[in-house]
Amino acid sequence: MGARAYTLLESYASSIRASIVEVGGERGEGSTSFLRRFAEQQGVRFHTVDMVNTGMTGEAWLRQVFPTLNERIAFAYLDNFDWTFETFKNEPWLRQQIGDYARAGIAMTNANSMAVHLEQTQLIEPFAADDCAILFDDTWQLPDGPWTGKGGTAIPWLLSRGWRVLETVRPSPEPLDGFALVARGSWERRAVVRKPWRRAWQAGDLSRDFAPIAIASAHRLAPGQTLVLYGMGRNGQTLMRMLLAAGVPVAFIDDHFDGEVDAPRLRLEDLGPRHAVLVTPDASEPILSRLRSCHIAAVWRPEDLFAPA
Repeated sequence: MGARAYTLLESYASSIRASIVEVGGERGEGSTSFLRRFAEQQGVRFHTVDMVNTGMTGEAWLRQVFPTLNERIAFAYLDNFDWTFETFKNEPWLRQQIGDYARAGIAMTNANSMAVHLEQTQLIEPFAADDCAILFDDTWQLPDGPWTGKGGTAIPWLLSRGWRVLETVRPSPEPLDGFALVARGSWERRAVVRKPWRRAWQAGDLSRDFAPIAIASAHRLAPGQTLVLYGMGRNGQTLMRMLLAAGVPVAFIDDHFDGEVDAPRLRLEDLGPRHAVLVTPDASEPILSRLRSCHIAAVWRPEDLFAPA
């Protein structure tokens, strides 16, 4: 469900000395832009693979393309082939998603999701650097021991080959923010201290008047959610710069904005339960009525963020 576990990479920066690979590009969650920036900071190559941007499945790309690049993999983020949660099995948006897979000739089942992630893992391992980690989205351990989710069969396979689980969520029947980080070699966690709002103010082009809005909206996000700014006028752009500086998963909707910003542009039809929309001060009342028909987590106006509980 789009958990932001990929940001854990900042805590292991000293272990990244080879390429970063993402299988399954972002849909507004922020993983692709985060990993691209991180790779640039580390001076390593970054590859993102998705049917939309490459026309290939992750396993096809790993089998046919990556071996020709003469690179090793230090970190792989596997976030493709959606998992069907029992919680959402009757939701219309999920049935539509299953239909979209079917039209592409793919049966969207949990067994197929696990099989694809196992195949991708087995294709990654021969090219893994000595210090390498694989992050599985929507993956967790059940209370009675077995692994399940996307990496449910890949993790036992890795463990049998000497890899170890570095971080994951607590055992649970069905967490919506599940993940598992599995590694080999000398991966060591280093604490990352962030003072994002102070950093944003020091950028010199942001108004302190917007800091409470940015902080309040970021704090209201549930794990795995992305904040979508509706409206990219002057106010929306100010909020966007502040949220990006703070590392908040953010996207935007604005048909008329033609500027450059390091965040995904979405359409109304892209919105789903993992999105919370902040209607910026430049936007108008008709937008709120359009959003009421969307199956999203929340819709906020700036004034809503400070309403009494």
